[in-house]
Amino acid sequence: MIGILFKNNKLSSYPAEILVDEKIYKNIDEVDVNVIAGLSMPSEMIEKLRKKGIMFLKIKSLDELKDLNIDINVPKEWQKRGWKCGKKGF
Repeated sequence: MIGILFKNNKLSSYPAEILVDEKIYKNIDEVDVNVIAGLSMPSEMIEKLRKKGIMFLKIKSLDELKDLNIDINVPKEWQKRGWKCGKKGF
């Protein structure tokens, strides 16, 4: 499972909320994922994640995840509001 860092309905850097399978988490310690993806994260947070067995994946847009064949489920209200995921959006 993958978590996505986001802020203001856009892909973001840490600190940010984490989207995991349509659920939003405020704290990185609450999520049960193998990978967290986002624009950037401080090295001390990346080290903290590694100790928990979580990998950080630095991406520039959610389009980069398409090649990895990963499903990302966003809340339905985001789709209605036009959540931005890179240049194309939903």
